[in-house]
Amino acid sequence: MGAPADGDGKPFFAYAAFTSPHWPLQVPEPWLSKYKGKYDQGYDVVRAARLARMQALGIIPPSTTPNPGLPETLTQSAASANNGKAAAKYLSAVHGADQGYSDYHTGYVNKKWDSLTDPEKKAQARYMEIYAGMVENPDNNIGLLIQHLKDIGEYDNTFIMFQSDNGAEGWPINSGADQKATDTANAAAGVYEKLGSDNGLQSAKSVQYGLRWAEVSATPLALSKGTLGEGGYSVPAIVHLPGQTGTLPTFRNFTHVTDNTATFLELAGVAAPSQPAPPLIDTITGLDKNKGKVVYNSRYVYPITGKSLVSTLLGKSTGPVHTEAFGDESYGRAYIFSADGKWKARWTEPPLGPKDGHWELFDIVNDRGEAADISAQNATVVNSLFQRWQAYMLNVGGVEPLRPQGYY
Repeated sequence: MGAPADGDGKPFFAYAAFTSPHWPLQVPEPWLSKYKGKYDQGYDVVRAARLARMQALGIIPPSTTPNPGLPETLTQSAASANNGKAAAKYLSAVHGADQGYSDYHTGYVNKKWDSLTDPEKKAQARYMEIYAGMVENPDNNIGLLIQHLKDIGEYDNTFIMFQSDNGAEGWPINSGADQKATDTANAAAGVYEKLGSDNGLQSAKSVQYGLRWAEVSATPLALSKGTLGEGGYSVPAIVHLPGQTGTLPTFRNFTHVTDNTATFLELAGVAAPSQPAPPLIDTITGLDKNKGKVVYNSRYVYPITGKSLVSTLLGKSTGPVHTEAFGDESYGRAYIFSADGKWKARWTEPPLGPKDGHWELFDIVNDRGEAADISAQNATVVNSLFQRWQAYMLNVGGVEPLRPQGYY
């Protein structure tokens, strides 16, 4: 977002949607070949090096305990006996074992590096090489955009924000049944050499980097995209303020993507819609369909719920941006932070989550990696957060699926 355009007195807003590092793994040269051999040592070695590097740079505290990663599974874990049947009663964020619910879906094969065959290792290392090139490619193009702003004299007048959309994409190779066949095929002569290029011969999902490299990308956090572990949605956010010439202190308090809109509106001097919408009573349910909505451009819409980050970014405010309990839901998975930011309750369906379907609890201030579930020792806290999460779902009109399962 930059200075007013010539003549109209309005600031410009540009949304640059660069191709994200995702699947299919594809990138042009020179990035396609740049990282050859960099990942041959495998998941654990690369993950440890990244952890040490982030600690050395001050990105994460030296005391950070990383999530240990998912346990190795060499075969798919079985689903419950009634999975997929009419009689199934699936565990969910609102239906627990104490209510007679016990069903869940199959698990995934998820091997450690030492359990891979040589062809699997060859293919897996190549996936990460391509992925690294895909990360550097938008970095280079963002640099070109910034240089353009400097060339036209608008760089010092422009607010720039970079933010990823979600955590690392960890779609299980071969749908999680077993990656061996796919990796072996991709390691074969004539195929391996073309990985990462747009040759028109490979399906998108045949060239992806899988669960373990996503775990590496999420270091030191838990899980990956599609989950509500910290590694599923906590993402990099980098801001350049107009006229900024030096690095400012890292802001470590919780912010949310909904805060971006409120921030942009304040920068542009635009007030968010606030006029309450008139009641619209549903003749069947008796509920007000416009409850909580506001008027915008003669339409009834939900209000902007985010908080502007302008004062925080300018250093005028150093405290928490959100001072109320804050939750989300996705694919039947759920989380909620306590109002003081100390606790995080998280629900994930089995077998990825606890087999008994309980809500996990983490001291998120001291355990950002979600390494230790302390729900058993803090039942009162869990129950309180669950009640808060239910209130959130009611407020936004959320409905839990009867059969929760991620999109993998």
